[in-house]
Amino acid sequence: MLKVYIDDSNVGVEPVSVLSGWAADEGTWASFEKEWSAALGMSPRLAYFKETEANGRSGEFAGWSDQLFAERMHLLMRVIADHKLFGLISAVPTKLYFEVFGKNADKVLAYPYFFMIHDLVSRMGFWLERNGYTGKVQFIFDEQKGQEEAVSASWPRLLKSAPPNVRPLLTDYPIFRSDKTTIALQAADFSAGHLRRDLVEFMDGRERPDAPWIAKMSEIVILGKLWDEVRLLELAQATPDFGRYMS
Repeated sequence: MLKVYIDDSNVGVEPVSVLSGWAADEGTWASFEKEWSAALGMSPRLAYFKETEANGRSGEFAGWSDQLFAERMHLLMRVIADHKLFGLISAVPTKLYFEVFGKNADKVLAYPYFFMIHDLVSRMGFWLERNGYTGKVQFIFDEQKGQEEAVSASWPRLLKSAPPNVRPLLTDYPIFRSDKTTIALQAADFSAGHLRRDLVEFMDGRERPDAPWIAKMSEIVILGKLWDEVRLLELAQATPDFGRYMS
């Protein structure tokens, strides 16, 4: 079974909503979690990794020097790259989404969370189906008040609207875990936070210099997109038939 760990970065908050994560088989995740835990345990020890704390030098990263921070980020990124995790991302300009869907009478569609989950899950399913995968895919989300309820409420609808060739790959329900205790979700938090920072700079017309540890990203396959106005309007006209636009 493939397991996909998903975390968000400021869904519903301007200027951009991001949902991101990593996929791998159970054996790969077991090895990954062992090495990530070892990286956290190095001196100075981290109880967990959280991207906002890392970049804000707060919480577990309070008082860290730039050198210590960079060294640990290099190491964590190398653990992701060495295990060849498969990346997923769905991103949408928040204001644009609300302009297109915000007044929709369907409250589930009026907020970007269901849209982004459908985008990410369907995209993953299409990719696996094209590559001949016939097993099951379990999605694990970070447990957060409000969002856990949103995912749970949306999942049956997602299964119903999933394309026929994608539906058999998906489990009947998602799982929720804490990112402070679930190592794989910390890697999802790593990618969601970093990618959102890059997108904010991009949307503001600025180019943010790549962090040195991101060089390893070139070795990783990441599937996803930043939605634009044209695609969102096409999707709005096709609602709720999302499937054919996710391929």
